[in-house]
Amino acid sequence: MRNIEFLSGLSWHFECMVLAAAAIANFRPPADGFQMRMYYSLYVTNLMSAVDMVFEIHGDPFQTALKDSLKTSSLSGDEVLGYIRELRNEIVHRAID
Repeated sequence: MRNIEFLSGLSWHFECMVLAAAAIANFRPPADGFQMRMYYSLYVTNLMSAVDMVFEIHGDPFQTALKDSLKTSSLSGDEVLGYIRELRNEIVHRAID
């Protein structure tokens, strides 16, 4: 993948995430369930797409750094990333959120 294509694609995913985050930040009770599903789904799917794009370019060093940064006191970074990836897959393939 050429640099300009990579940056353009990554930029698109980040722009979608910013749009979704702005909408999410403005939700107030009683929030519209459809809008909530739409914007949370948009955020999660674009987050994981951006992660996958960076992984394709930078490989294992990126994956290791990402997992290290996602570690919590009770979960490994691999478990957290796996959860987020499964959530994304459920959203995309089963419309579950």
